[in-house]
Amino acid sequence: MLSRPFLLILGFCLAALPLRAEVPPLLQEAFRKFSAEVPYWAFTETIVRTDMKGKPEGETVVQIDPSKPYAEQILPLKIDGKPPTPAAIEKFRKQRQRRQDREENQSLGRLILPDQTKVVAETATSITYDVGLRRTGNSRLPPDKFQVLVRINKTRQELESISVLVRESFRVALVGKVKSGTAVLNFQPVVPEHPAPLAMILAEGAGSVLFVRLGANYELRRTEFRRVKPYSDNFGATIGDLKVLDF
Repeated sequence: MLSRPFLLILGFCLAALPLRAEVPPLLQEAFRKFSAEVPYWAFTETIVRTDMKGKPEGETVVQIDPSKPYAEQILPLKIDGKPPTPAAIEKFRKQRQRRQDREENQSLGRLILPDQTKVVAETATSITYDVGLRRTGNSRLPPDKFQVLVRINKTRQELESISVLVRESFRVALVGKVKSGTAVLNFQPVVPEHPAPLAMILAEGAGSVLFVRLGANYELRRTEFRRVKPYSDNFGATIGDLKVLDF
């Protein structure tokens, strides 16, 4: 059975940024590269959580392969520590797709205002932006409660990490009080000629943050990356702007 933390974190994902002149060119190019590359990576995804007492829960292992027919692109090998039955696999796929559809308008990519950014750190190799967040229609990451930092590799012009930080404690309906928390998305180069894909998400919180339960930790790792030809290419389809990541 798909766990609540994993289901709800599906909505916390990136979208292709609208191409506007106000967007810092480096930020715009990094997101463009990332979005364009998503359909070409197959990988194994492993999710590990700890409960409120710090005890590890059963891990979930999923194979993602965009080269396969749509109904077969997501294959869970283990769900909450158990080998899945055919019925559990089908349920997993449907729940994952429903969650993505439902959370699309509250994804990180939909909520950020890339033209309202400021540089907060810079080195010889990287630059970090504090990215603005929408206020209207933003129930997931209200700007007065959360901060989003995007670090970009200046040489490769691609994403290195995205950090989401809780600014102050607050209450959320049905969740409780969020006291503190962080979520970090790390991007890791696989081959020099292609931009780095998302390789890891680490999240922790006290109270409940980004839908990780009280005092719990969440870890998602992607390994065994392979370049593949998207299944849609078999029909000459054009890949448009990506609204969400496939996790």
